[in-house]
Amino acid sequence: MRIYTRRFGAALVLRRAFEGKIGALNFLIALGFLLSLLLLFVSLHVHFETVSRRIDDGTRRRNSLRDEKTRLISLRNDLVAPERILPLAEMAGLGPGSPQQVHRVACYERVIRPAGSGLFWASSDIPAVRSRTAVSAAENR
Repeated sequence: MRIYTRRFGAALVLRRAFEGKIGALNFLIALGFLLSLLLLFVSLHVHFETVSRRIDDGTRRRNSLRDEKTRLISLRNDLVAPERILPLAEMAGLGPGSPQQVHRVACYERVIRPAGSGLFWASSDIPAVRSRTAVSAAENR
């Protein structure tokens, strides 16, 4: 009694080719199909390894930039501290500005204006600024 086992894959194709049950063209087609599957597997593996490496590099770079940002913010806060700037300004001979030195005043607060109200004008207790603002308002009318 003979027991037949079914074989699948490359071993079956090779056995049938050597026995002459598969023609040369069919063998080449099957071999080309298997080789293209192998090439697809290898190329996908290489692609995913490359993408994985790029993601890891990007994560490392993001973390290093985050650390650098924290360090720079700390350094900036130290440099702009009034305790540091005021003595340096006094050593450089700088002092408070006089009203004659003020040419423009910037307002950095959020103001809610009614619709169609036009421009918003700041008021100041400095006489030079008050007179310039009044002249600018008169010119814009």
